[in-house]
Amino acid sequence: MRPPRPALVICCKDYRYIQATQRFVRRQGVRWYDLKATAGGLRALQDAPPLVRRWIFKDVQLVYQLHGVRRIIIVQHQDCAAYGGAQAFDSLQEERQFHQRQFRRARRLLSRALAGVRVEGFFAHGAPGRLAFAALR
Repeated sequence: MRPPRPALVICCKDYRYIQATQRFVRRQGVRWYDLKATAGGLRALQDAPPLVRRWIFKDVQLVYQLHGVRRIIIVQHQDCAAYGGAQAFDSLQEERQFHQRQFRRARRLLSRALAGVRVEGFFAHGAPGRLAFAALR
């Protein structure tokens, strides 16, 4: 019997958010997933030097090919130091819009490169222990 296809979760490794992100993913009905946690979540895939971007993308391709991943869940978060923290933005709304644009770029990249993959995005915000997750579109 073939095991179920896992999802791939891409998120930041910030200790304030990673456990809540994993609980959130399980509440979405995802039992099995590979986890790609790097500083800034999407940042390394999009804005790092080319060598790093290629390494991250090859890692994503590997779980796509070997594990049959067809669902990618991206979780960005408020006050991410990799993007300059909350002080880099004038408001939470501006910060969320920034992460929305980052998500859209990533969704285009991943959807074009990985046939049949569904990419979902979320923005975690609020105080650790009382986080809310808003969909990114």
